[in-house]
Amino acid sequence: MMVSKTMERYVLLALTKATTMIAIFDLWMSQGCFDMFMFIINYTNKQWETCHIIVGIFEMHETSSATMVVN
Repeated sequence: MMVSKTMERYVLLALTKATTMIAIFDLWMSQGCFDMFMFIINYTNKQWETCHIIVGIFEMHETSSATMVVN
């Protein structure tokens, strides 16, 4: 529910001003099997200024490619 509200209120609103964009992610791995995954969108607006928005930060217990796709 919180993710939906965040997407509607911040992410989608920001991206309506985007002319070009690319989605990237950062992955921080730990030895305790609690890895952090951050999903970011970099974009340019109509004035060709570079901008970014963090879609979310997620905790994952396994960071294999199959697990990341499912989550």
